[in-house]
Amino acid sequence: MQIRPINRFSIRGKLIALMLAVTIPLGTLLIVQNLYAISTMHDKVAQTNKDLLSVYMGQIDQGLRFVDYYMSALTTRETALLALESYASNDDTAYQLAKLEIQGELSNTVPLFAVMDAMFVYSSERDEFIEAFNAQPGYEEKQLIRGYIRGVTADASIEGNNVWKAQKIGGKYYVMRIMKLGGSYLGAWGRAEGILTPLELIDLSKGGKALFATSDGKPMGFVPWIVERGIDLGKGFSSYHLTGSKEKYLVVGAKSKMGDFALAAVIPDSTVSAGLPSSLSLILWLSIFAMLLIPFALFLVQRNVLDPLGRMVAAMRSIQGGELDTRMRTTPSSSEFAIVDSTFNGMMERIRDLKIDVYEEKLNAQKAELKHLQLQIKPHFYLNSLNIIFHMAQMREFELIQEMTLKLVDYFRYMMKSDSSFVSLGEEIEHVRTYQRIQEIRLAGERSLALEAPGEAMTAAVPPLLIQTFVENSGKYGIEEDGSLHISIGISLSENRESIAIRIADRGRGFSEPMLASLNTGTLEPDENGEKIGIFNMRRRLSILYHGRASLGFENGEPGAIVSIGIPFTE
Repeated sequence: MQIRPINRFSIRGKLIALMLAVTIPLGTLLIVQNLYAISTMHDKVAQTNKDLLSVYMGQIDQGLRFVDYYMSALTTRETALLALESYASNDDTAYQLAKLEIQGELSNTVPLFAVMDAMFVYSSERDEFIEAFNAQPGYEEKQLIRGYIRGVTADASIEGNNVWKAQKIGGKYYVMRIMKLGGSYLGAWGRAEGILTPLELIDLSKGGKALFATSDGKPMGFVPWIVERGIDLGKGFSSYHLTGSKEKYLVVGAKSKMGDFALAAVIPDSTVSAGLPSSLSLILWLSIFAMLLIPFALFLVQRNVLDPLGRMVAAMRSIQGGELDTRMRTTPSSSEFAIVDSTFNGMMERIRDLKIDVYEEKLNAQKAELKHLQLQIKPHFYLNSLNIIFHMAQMREFELIQEMTLKLVDYFRYMMKSDSSFVSLGEEIEHVRTYQRIQEIRLAGERSLALEAPGEAMTAAVPPLLIQTFVENSGKYGIEEDGSLHISIGISLSENRESIAIRIADRGRGFSEPMLASLNTGTLEPDENGEKIGIFNMRRRLSILYHGRASLGFENGEPGAIVSIGIPFTE
C-alpha cells in the first residue's frame, strides 16, 4: 500500500498534529517520571548497599591494618627475626633457637587475625620458610604459594608489596602482604573466599552476589557466573552502573583503603524494579498504554474521518480534471458521510445530464454557424464568373469560352459540395488547379502553381476551400512587379501519420507588419466591404471543426507571403 504524504494544512495533518501534540508530551512526561522514579530507586538501593559494603570493607581493612601494625612492630622488636640472618649455618644451635622463637611468635599471633590464613618469614638466602597457619593448607596449595613468594622476592629491585595485593595463584585469589627485612621477608596471606565469608549475611535479593574484585575489575570469585551473564566490573566503583548481556544487574562496590581490590555487590535489576511502589508501576503501565493508544487512535481517525475526506478530495480533483463520470465510492462509515456520498453522486448525475443537453445545443449551434460560414463563401465568385464570360463573349473567344464554361462547371460543382464538413485533399487540390486555370484565362500575366505532396496524403479529409481560400488571397496580393504570379504548395505528413502540414507561399510583397500581427493574433475581422472574409471564415471553421487542434500561421518569406496550416490527419 502506497503511503500518502501528509499535508500539514489539511484536516488529516491537523488532526494528526493535534493528537500527537497531546499524547506525545503526556506519554513523554509519564515515561520521564517513571524513569526518574526508577533512577531514584536505583540510587537508593545502590547507596544502601554501598553503605553496607563500606561497613564490611572497613572491617576487613581494619583487620588488614592490625596485621600491618603487627608486622611493622615485629620487625623492630623481635630480636630473633633481626638476628636470623647473622647466623652462618642452619645447623647452629642459635639459629635453630631463633627459628623456634619466631615460629612460636607467629603461631601465637595468627589466630588473632581472622582475616588471615597464614603468616610467614621467608629467607631468600637460605630458601627457607617459617610459617604459621589458622587452617593448615594442602600440600599443593602450600607449594604454589611458596613458589609465588619465591618469584616475587627473586627480583632484587622489589622491596616487597607496599600494600595488600590481590593475587591469583593456582586458579584461586589471595590477599597478600610482603615486607622486606634485609635478606628476609615477613608476610601474611589469606584466601579471598575466606575473607568474604561474613558477606553471606548480606541480603542481595534472589540471584545477587557479593565478591572481591581487583582494581582493574577482574572478579575474584563466582567467575563462571559473572562471565556467563556478561557482567562488567571494570567501570569502577565510585558510583553504581548497570551491566549484563541478557538480564541487567546493578553493580555497586567499595574500594579497600589498604589494598588494590574492592568489595562488589551484583544485584539483579529486576529485583530493584520490583521494589517500586504500586503507584510508580501504575505510571509505567499508563505510559505504555498511552504510547500504544496513539497508533490505535490514528487508525480510528484515519478510517472514520480521514479516508472519507480523502475520497471526497480525490473525487473533486477528478472532476476538476474533466472526469465527470466520477462517483463517490460508498463504504460503511458515519451517517453524515453516507449522506454526503449519496448527495454528491446524485448531483453528478444531474450535472452529466445537463452537460449532455448543453453539449448537444452547442453542437447544433456550431453546425448552424458552419453552414452560415460556408454559405458566405459561395456568392463570392458568382458575379466575377459571369463578368468573365461576358467579356470573353464580346471578344468572340469561343474556344476559351468553352474551356472557361467547363472549368466553371467543375468549379461550381465543387462549390456545391462545400456544404459538406470535409472533402478529400485530392479533391481540394483539383479544385485549386481548376481555379488557377480560370484565373489564367481571365487575367494576363504569367501564372504558375507548383505542388509537392506525397500520394498517401491525397486521401486526407480536409475542410472544403481550405487551400483555395489562401490561393485566391495570393492572387490578390501576391502579384510580382512584372505582373506574374508564382504559387507553391507543399504538403507533408508527420512520421506517426497523426498530423498533416500544408504550406502555401507566393513571391509577392508579403504582409505588412500590422496585418501580420493581426493575422497571427486572430484579431483580423472583415471590413465593411467584406475584405478578408475568406481568412476570417477559415479560421472560424478550423476552430469549430477541430476544437483547437488545428493551427494557422502567417509569415513573410524572402520574398513573398507564407501561410502554414496544421490539422490532424484523418481519412
